Amino acid sequence: MELNLSEPGQSRYLRVYEYYKELIVSGQMKPGAKLPSIRKCSLQLQLSRTTVETAYMLLAADGYIISRPQSGFYVTDAVLAAANREVLGILLGHFAQSLLLI
Repeated sequence: MELNLSEPGQSRYLRVYEYYKELIVSGQMKPGAKLPSIRKCSLQLQLSRTTVETAYMLLAADGYIISRPQSGFYVTDAVLAAANREVLGILLGHFAQSLLLI
C-alpha cells in the first residue's frame, strides 16, 4: 500500500491512519512491531507532528496500536482478536440460521 498525501479530499491525518491500519490489518506489521516515533514519522512524511500524533491517537483509540510511555507506539494483537470475534459472529449467525431451518 502506498501513502498518497497529495490527493485532495481526505484529511492527511486520516490518510496516515488508513495507511498504518491497512499495514496492520494485512499483517505487514505484526503484533509487537514498533511504529516510527511521531517525530521521525513527521519528518519522513513531511507532515506536522500534530498530524501524525492525531493519526496515532486514532489508531490507539481503535485498538490497533498501544502507547508505551518513554518507549513508543506498538502494534497490538487486538486486531487478531477482533478478526476472530468477527469470524465467530459469522459462524454463530450461520448456526442460528441452520437451527431455524430444522
